[in-house]
Amino acid sequence: MSSKNVQKPVSVGIDVGKFQLDLCLYPDTPIAFSNDEKGIQQAVKWLKMHRPSRIVVEATGRLEQPLLVACAKAKLPVCVINPRQVRNFARALNLKAKTDQLDAKVIALYGEKITPDPTPLKVKNLQLMSDLLACRSQLLETQTVEKNRLQIMPC
Repeated sequence: MSSKNVQKPVSVGIDVGKFQLDLCLYPDTPIAFSNDEKGIQQAVKWLKMHRPSRIVVEATGRLEQPLLVACAKAKLPVCVINPRQVRNFARALNLKAKTDQLDAKVIALYGEKITPDPTPLKVKNLQLMSDLLACRSQLLETQTVEKNRLQIMPC
């Protein structure tokens, strides 16, 4: 009888902040890198070293984009998820504390238990069009709010 060395699938959770990336290989202690070009390169190197089956990142509204591009170039399996799903998952586990390191750990655990599929990265032009449409939508909403406000203003 031969015993095969089967590696367990590994999920990494990443909490993306404005200035810092917190990465957690569940259940290990999270490690932090700066959220700049140098830090992202270090994070990708760290990720490649651990060979995760999935890297789970919350959609933070653009802060995660440089990391996603770097991971895509390195051919790493990134799953972009809705932050509400992770919050609900944490609530179900009765986790009320909220720190960047704890968030990274919860995101990694979410990846282990829910096993989301990798998210394909949009082509650069398609991403630009998507960003411009979102901007247009926000401007139209602001325009409507201002028109409504002007209608009720005393003259």
